[in-house]
Amino acid sequence: SPTLFATLEYDLSPQTQVNLALSSEQVKGLPFLNGLPRYSNARDLDLPRSTFLGAKWNRQDNTNRGAYLDLSHHFNDDWTLKVSSAYVKEKNDMKYAGSGLAINPLTNRGALRASTTVAENELSGIDANITGKFDALGRQHEVVFGVNHARATARTVYGVSSNYHTFDINNFSADFPEPTDAFINSNLREARVGRSRETGAYGTVRMQLSDPLKLIVGGRLGWSRTVWDTDTTGRSPSVSTTNQGEHAKLTPYAGLVYAINPQWSAYASYAEIFSPQYE
Repeated sequence: SPTLFATLEYDLSPQTQVNLALSSEQVKGLPFLNGLPRYSNARDLDLPRSTFLGAKWNRQDNTNRGAYLDLSHHFNDDWTLKVSSAYVKEKNDMKYAGSGLAINPLTNRGALRASTTVAENELSGIDANITGKFDALGRQHEVVFGVNHARATARTVYGVSSNYHTFDINNFSADFPEPTDAFINSNLREARVGRSRETGAYGTVRMQLSDPLKLIVGGRLGWSRTVWDTDTTGRSPSVSTTNQGEHAKLTPYAGLVYAINPQWSAYASYAEIFSPQYE
C-alpha cells in the first residue's frame, strides 16, 4: 500500500509565495464490510474477534490522487491575501462476500450475500481570504474576509446477490466459488450519480474593546445543492432523482475574551453550525 507525497515551495517575489503539492495513495485489502451476525432471536454468537465470514476471493483496490496549490501575498505588514485550492480523485473497486442473514439458532446456519462496488469520487475546492489589521478608537483590531467554493461528483455502481452462499457457523469455510459480476448484477444493480455544490462568503472581526477585553464577531453565508440520480436494474427496476439544497444560509458566531491576567482568560461564545448532509 504505497503512499507518496511531494511538495514544492517557491518565492515568486519577496512578498509572494506559492506552494504546490501532489499526493498518491493505493490500498489493496481484504474487505469485511457486513460485520458479524447474531442469532435470529438477537442473542450474541460470542464469536472471537478473529472471525472472518467472507470469501478467499474478497478483494479491494483503492487509489487516491490529489493536487494542491496555495498562494500567499503580503501587501504589507498588516494585510495578507491567501488562496488555497485542492483537487482529489478517488477510485474504489471491491468484490466481496459478507453476512446477509441472522443465524438460525436451531440449525446454526446462515447465508452470505455477494456484492460488487465500483466507485469514482472527484472533489475540488478553492478558498480565498484576506486578513488585515486596522486602527480604530485608539486601538488595533483584526479582520478576515473570504469566499470559498467546493464541488463533488460521486459515481457508484453497486450490485448484490442475497443468500448467495449458505454455511454452518460452527464449520465455516471461506473457500467457495466466486460468482461472476453479471450473476450478481442480475439480482440487483444500482447505479448512482451524485453532484454537490457549496459556495460561501465569510467574515470575522476581532475588536480590542479595552486592554483586557476582546470581542469576536463573524459569520458565513452559504449556498448548497446536492442532486442524486439513481438507476436500479435487476428484479426491482426503478429510476429516481433527489434534489436538496439550502439558499443563503447564515451561520453566525460571537465571542468575548477577557484577560484576567497574563496567565488566565475568561471566554464566552455563541455559534451556529450548518453542515449539509444529504443521504
